Amino acid sequence: MKLEDRFTKVAHTLLEALYVRSRPVYQIRIMLFLIRKTCGFHRTSYKASISDVALQVQMPRAAVALTIKQLLAEGLIVENGGAWSVRPPHEWRSLL
Repeated sequence: MKLEDRFTKVAHTLLEALYVRSRPVYQIRIMLFLIRKTCGFHRTSYKASISDVALQVQMPRAAVALTIKQLLAEGLIVENGGAWSVRPPHEWRSLL
C-alpha cells in the first residue's frame, strides 16, 4: 500500500484555523487526533476514555485531561456523553 492511498478528508477552513495562530503542541496533537478519528472515519464524534486517548497520542493522561478541558473551554471541541466532536472554526469561542 502506498502512503498516498490512505488519507483523511478535512475541510480547508479547519486546517487553516489550526495553523493561523500558535496553539500549544498538546492542543494541536489532540485536535489532529480527533480530526482523524472523526473526519477520517466519516463520523461526527469519537467516544473514548482519557486513558485511551493518552495511549493513542502518547501523552501523559493528566496532560490529555487538561488539554481536553482547555479545548472544551475554548469551544474548539464539544463533548456529548463521553464522545468528542470538533466544532467548525466559525463556532470557536477563542480566536486562534
